[in-house]
Amino acid sequence: MHVRKYLVSVLCVSVLVFIGQAMPGEWTDEFEDEDQMAEDWTPLFGTWKFMDGKYRMEAGAVSGASITDFSLGDATSIDINAAYVDGGWENFSIILAYIDEDEAYQLDIRGGGETVRFEKFTPGVAGSQVLAQGNMVADRNVWYTLKAVIEEDTVIGLVDDKEIVRHTFPQGLPEGKIGLGGEQSNSEYEYITILGTRIGFEALEAAGKLATTWAALKL
Repeated sequence: MHVRKYLVSVLCVSVLVFIGQAMPGEWTDEFEDEDQMAEDWTPLFGTWKFMDGKYRMEAGAVSGASITDFSLGDATSIDINAAYVDGGWENFSIILAYIDEDEAYQLDIRGGGETVRFEKFTPGVAGSQVLAQGNMVADRNVWYTLKAVIEEDTVIGLVDDKEIVRHTFPQGLPEGKIGLGGEQSNSEYEYITILGTRIGFEALEAAGKLATTWAALKL
């Protein structure tokens, strides 16, 4: 009897682990709770504000960044809904991987340059290395959905579900924190959604479902 219960317990926990690893979980922030945002976000460069249900980066920042605790390796896709309101450089970005104060990677829309591109950059410092870019005309005060889809070592950049650019990292995906960014623009963000199998497993653990299920199985 005890052997049977043990085998059933192992089987059920294995199924839970498989589900957590195989099915994508989701983390979304619609910027509605300022107190929760203070826990979830770490502004590093630039002035970031919670305004009218939106997250806003003020103009004046050079390579501004605000990051989450999620890493690029956790994600299968990242999408945001955002707009640049005004400011000279007319841009906003998904920070794909903030590694440290000297190195980060992003996917950004540059309205002034009429491009969507992957960049390696130094947060807080002007200038960047363009890794890949595609052409697109983006207008001021228009909301766009910018999305990064991760397929092994390749990241695909889409705007409003249309592929614009892709880049393969020859040394593998950079390991760093996911976030939001922009340069010399008043940029606003309506939401961010991160999908990923590891995110799903972490969410299951955080909800206490694994512990509850394990306790029930031991009875």
